Amino acid sequence: AWWTEANPEECIRTEAGTSFGRVSAASKKWRSEAEAALRGAVRFLEDNYGDHILGYHPGGQGYEPGATEWINPAEAFGPAMRDGFRDWLAQKYSDDPTALQRAWKKVGVDFDSVTVPTSRERSTYLHGSFRDPGRQRKSMDYQEYVQVAMVEVLELFAHVVKEETHRRKLVVIFYGYLFEISSQSGHHRLTRILECPDIDILCGPISYGDRSLAGTAPFMAPVD
Repeated sequence: AWWTEANPEECIRTEAGTSFGRVSAASKKWRSEAEAALRGAVRFLEDNYGDHILGYHPGGQGYEPGATEWINPAEAFGPAMRDGFRDWLAQKYSDDPTALQRAWKKVGVDFDSVTVPTSRERSTYLHGSFRDPGRQRKSMDYQEYVQVAMVEVLELFAHVVKEETHRRKLVVIFYGYLFEISSQSGHHRLTRILECPDIDILCGPISYGDRSLAGTAPFMAPVD
């Protein structure tokens, strides 16, 4: 809480501009400071208790499966998300504003003027459950970036653990809730996570929506 209060521009914001009380996964400042904090913690634990530790399970923002709620589809606004989206678009479209304009069918837009989609843009589907690639590329690009922003953080944390343990310890993360939460939550880059050389185990709780008595308690992720 003290960090979010000291760094309001790095937090998730509502469309009206009020703070959501959580750090944006796209925040470069938070990523840098979180990396340093995690590195110091792992180093301390390895130096003092390493013989008793099999692996590490990085979480986030004060509760274990924090990755799930870092980006809320209705609330992920703010400067950090906007700037991350702009940087990612510049990379995707080879820093060519004309390529961005063609894809979005919007004359005059460039990487410095891009904004994140509005709530209305994010919730509008022109063909049933599908977006129109010719008319809604902005929302589709944003949805793709949300996944990337989440995965970049998890890859960063995993790499820190592997470095500090000289690759001798396991890395466990919460990820892959494909059957439970929306595609704007950041959990739809499962292939990239599975291919990450620094991540060993994926896990997750049973369904948030069907875990009570008489429920089926299904897995959120594909399980073999």
